[in-house]
Parts: sequence; structure tokens; C-alpha cells
Amino acid sequence: MLDILLRFRAHRIGFSSDIEKAFHKVQLHEKDRDFILVPFGANSSPFILNSVIKKHLKRSSTPISVDIESNIYVDNLISGSETREEALKYYAEFLSTFQAASLSLQSWAFSDPFLNERAISEGVADVSTLTKTLGLLWNRSTDTLQLPLFFLSPFCSTAPTKRDVLRGLSSIYDPLEFITPLSIPARILIQEIWKEHLEWDDPLPPPFADRWFGLCSSLSNAKPKVPRSYFGDKSRVKSLHVFVDASQQAYGTVAYLLDGHNSSFVMSKPRVAPLKGNGPQLTLPQLELMAADIGTRIAASASLYQSLCGLIVKLSYIGFQKTTDRRTFSSLIVSQRSSNSSVFIKPVGITAPLLQIRQICGPPWLSSEKEWPQWSVCSLSQVKILHLAEISTIAAPDRLPLPMDISTVIDIARFNWTSLKRTTAYVFRQLSNFRRPKIEWNQEFLSTTELLQAKLKWIISFQFRFLAKEYEYLRGDKKGRRPALVSQLDLYLDTDSLIRCQGRLNNADLSSEA
Repeated sequence: MLDILLRFRAHRIGFSSDIEKAFHKVQLHEKDRDFILVPFGANSSPFILNSVIKKHLKRSSTPISVDIESNIYVDNLISGSETREEALKYYAEFLSTFQAASLSLQSWAFSDPFLNERAISEGVADVSTLTKTLGLLWNRSTDTLQLPLFFLSPFCSTAPTKRDVLRGLSSIYDPLEFITPLSIPARILIQEIWKEHLEWDDPLPPPFADRWFGLCSSLSNAKPKVPRSYFGDKSRVKSLHVFVDASQQAYGTVAYLLDGHNSSFVMSKPRVAPLKGNGPQLTLPQLELMAADIGTRIAASASLYQSLCGLIVKLSYIGFQKTTDRRTFSSLIVSQRSSNSSVFIKPVGITAPLLQIRQICGPPWLSSEKEWPQWSVCSLSQVKILHLAEISTIAAPDRLPLPMDISTVIDIARFNWTSLKRTTAYVFRQLSNFRRPKIEWNQEFLSTTELLQAKLKWIISFQFRFLAKEYEYLRGDKKGRRPALVSQLDLYLDTDSLIRCQGRLNNADLSSEA
């Protein structure tokens, strides 16, 4: 359905129609029937109707029949054309194809007044200027799309509950996400309410209730309108710009088309940051990569590009850059293999104040190429990916490198001690394999040395987590206050960065492993 809406907005002239009493026009075979006609509302009814429509469309393999098959949803056709002549040809072939199947068409709606008059003269027109189009409202007099009216007042009682919030938000139908800046705070609110473990009909605490009242007011007053056609002519489309970003609470993407001087909103896709139980939550770089993923999916949408120019979109680069204290998502660029345009995905802010109609056109600098952020794929490809240990070594060369805390990579709660060592050994072996040609990969059984190294890495990880002060003192220049445990046990770091203690056994003729 989303693909149909995206294609619908690409045409200069848009039109829609629906099949009159479609289900009741289809008869069932005597051997298969519980009813003479296909009943409306049965689970199998849409499938049966779709099969009948496809069978008749496949009898003629014209481009128009192929387009009808792609743009019909149950009994509704949503499509378009670039000229009146194409629309009239489409109209005539659609009528003849479905008349052969004894299916009559009604409620024809065109964005072109001349074509509307033609439909009115033949008695098949939608007389209203406001047409329902897959749940959206299409105002044909202004050729704009808008959201259907939704009423949240029943869910904003003096003592709202978790059930009221969920029902209210679920009543909002917004397939292209016109009102993301307003709807995503409501989704975040639901997540926060859920974490409080409230029952469905328990009154919300005052802070939550006040936030819900404010959101109800904002959402009820949001009536954005976007042009049905991106620019009136799909040949004007020059480039697609997709912006992605993330915060600790949410991540998302928004897409705009550009014709060189003007921009047009395509769609957005927000997501609430997922929860991971009582364990560590997703980091900001991870959320930014998840935003980049859905942004790339929108940029590479086959439906969008087939409806515009048939261009091929290819993901060409994902770059990372690290600062001295944390890893930061640097940039992601999607290159459109075309002679005259490129598609960029770069982190920008998605938070916004109350939705304004002007925001549908994107940031003001988007229509001016001189104001675009500038960067080079070549320079990004030379960025070196550093581990935290390497960064610490560069920042403080007189100190020993920090050990890698593998407990942030492998969930220790899932394994017993034996399986944990084996899993860790396999992980580090594969990391070693990736640094060599595949023909040289080690695929033998685990060796004793590998298992001992895995055991050692976990011991170091535990020491780094639970003896942080001692570790920091021992790995540096030993300045500052000496931790008590270092003095009591005479601790030191060996060549493997393992904390060991000295004593009378240090004079015994024993190996360190003993």
C-alpha cells in the first residue's frame, strides 16, 4: 500500500477508481461454495477477488494492464499519468478489461478538471472533491493529500489510563508519517508508561497525564497538507535526499525529493529505541546505524525509483570515526549511479517543535546546493578505525593499553564456563581469520592454546571491571593515591596485562600458571 502511494505521487495527473460491489460480482464454483457469491468480510474474500482480477489482466500483457496489477489494492485503483491522452487511454483500457469480467467501475476521480468532466458525463465520476485514497484524503480541487480527521478527546479524560493512550495513538492513521515530530513523542510516552508496569486501567501518574494532554492537543491540531504530485512532472526530479539521526529515545529517517530549486516531502519513518530488559541499552552509535539502515531502505526503494526515473541506487560507503572517548557514527553516503545527481544520507536532527506546514518542504538550505554540507568519499574512505585501546595508547603513550571488555560483546549469562571459553575462542579465531585470505582460514578443532587464551581474556575482563581503580593505578605511572588492595597484596601487572599478587610464593620454584 505504501508503494502505491509513493507511485501515485510521482505522476502529473493522478486518478483513482473502485470496482462497484466487487465481492458480490464473483461467483464460486459449485464444488467449492458455501455461498453462491464471495461474501464480504470473509478472510479469503480479498484473495479470491485478487485472483480473479489478475487472471483477466494477464489476458492482455500491455503496459497499462501491468500498471493496473501493480497499483490496485483490493478493489481500489490508485495510479496516474503524465498527459491527458495517456489518462484517457488508461481509462478506456481499464473499462474494457473489467467489463469483460462483468465488473463495473465507479467513483472515478481525476486531478485534471477536463477528465473529471468526462467522467461526470459518463456517470462514473466521484462527485465529491474530497476522495478517500487508501486512507488519506485527496483534495482534488487543490491536488493535495491530508490526513483523515481523528478525535483524541474520548481518550483524554480527567484520569487517562495506559489503555486510553494506546487506543488514542492507534486511532491515528498516517502511512507516510506526515506528523512524525508529534507522533514520536507519544510513542516514547507509551514506552515510558510501559516501564512503570502499570495495569491497563490504572490512572496515569500526573507527569504522564500532563504530557498526554499536551500531546492530544498538538496531535488534534495537526492538519498538514502535502502536494499530491511531487513537482507536477516527474522529469523535474533531480535527486533524493534522505536524512537520518538517532537519540537515546528514538531514531528515524525522512526523505525529500529535489528538482534543483524546490524540495518535496516524500515520507518519514520513525522508530522508538528498543529496550533490552535490565541489561545495557543500545548505544547511540548502534541506534544511528539502525537509522542509517532504514534510511538506506527508503533511498533504495524500488517502487520510488521505478516510478521516477528507473535509477539504480547503490550503497557505496559507511564510515566510522572515533573520538578519544567514544565511537561516533560519522557518515553514510548512498551514491545514485546517475550522471546528474547523488543521494546523501547524513546525520541531522529529527526533533522538531510543533509541526508547521513549511516543514513539509524540508530545511530551508536544502533547495540551495551551495549551502549543502560538503565532504568527500575519498577522504572518508581513508579514516582509520581505531579500537579504544589504540586511542588510549595514542593519548597516553606512557601507559599500557586498556584491555577490551568482551563482556560488552558476549552475554556471559547465556553460557556455562566451559561453553563460554569455547565460544570466546571461536570468536577470536574468526576475527583472526578475517585478517587473512579465506584460503588460509583456520577451520580445525580448537587448540588448547586457544582455549587458554580465551580463559585469560575473561580473567582480564573481570579484573578490569571489578578492580578498576587498581588497574588504572598499575597501568599508568603509579602517581596519585595508591589503592589499599595494591599495598595489601603487592599487586602488579604481568606482560599479559593480568593483575597478579606477589608474596612468599613468588620465591618458590613454581610457574606463574601454577
